[in-house]
Amino acid sequence: MPADSGKKLFVGPRFRRIRQQLGLSQTQIAEGLGISPSYINLIERNQRPVTAQILLRLAETYDLDLRDLATADEDRFFAELNEIFSDPLFRQIDLPKQELRDLAELCPGVTHALQRLYAAYTEA
Repeated sequence: MPADSGKKLFVGPRFRRIRQQLGLSQTQIAEGLGISPSYINLIERNQRPVTAQILLRLAETYDLDLRDLATADEDRFFAELNEIFSDPLFRQIDLPKQELRDLAELCPGVTHALQRLYAAYTEA
């Protein structure tokens, strides 16, 4: 048995993005998955982990690839944010790496906006 088989999966922001891409409310996706809307809310706020059973139902009910919940984008976004905030412009700001990781995971749109802003700054 793998050592991390008991690891809890907190994928709230990614779960929310998938739900929104499907154009569903929390109530609608809860009905489709056979769980309560309040439980969906807790999942999306990372207050509850997503179980394997819910992930399988999500994939089957909405014909999704579970790789959509993978962290590849967040890892790339984190690396790009890390590069941006290593610029001498930000040297005096004590920004913990965990905050950058949180930003990459929770706010990918803000991350993208910062990337565009920094690119414009470096070109100017």
